[in-house]
Amino acid sequence: MTTFFLSLFLAFSKRRDDVLIFNQSGKKMRESIDGYNLTFLDICIGITATMSILSYFMWSISSQAIEHFNSPYLYLSGLFVVFGIMRYIQLVFVYLWGGSPTEIVLKDKVIHGVIVGWILSFVIFYAMGG
Repeated sequence: MTTFFLSLFLAFSKRRDDVLIFNQSGKKMRESIDGYNLTFLDICIGITATMSILSYFMWSISSQAIEHFNSPYLYLSGLFVVFGIMRYIQLVFVYLWGGSPTEIVLKDKVIHGVIVGWILSFVIFYAMGG
């Protein structure tokens, strides 16, 4: 579920960039752009960001995840998920940098820190055990 909602979140963020380009230049990046506007996309981004976070936390407290990673503290890794999504939203809405998710992941230092922190949290929780 988390992957599904995160994929939608990224797709809506990318469509938002397409609508901004269309509004500024009149150039359609895709024919399907007629079915979108900024208000609709902003709401969709909010919903899918929320669902990504909620589904991640639901997974992190599931017995299967806790048993697999041998840690009852797995839910704490969700803080990095929240920070990562909030940073991505900042890049999309404040800096208008939502056109390329790949570029964001490769270039944004804050996102790098979030990913490293998220991975380290798993290493630490696994090493700590129950």
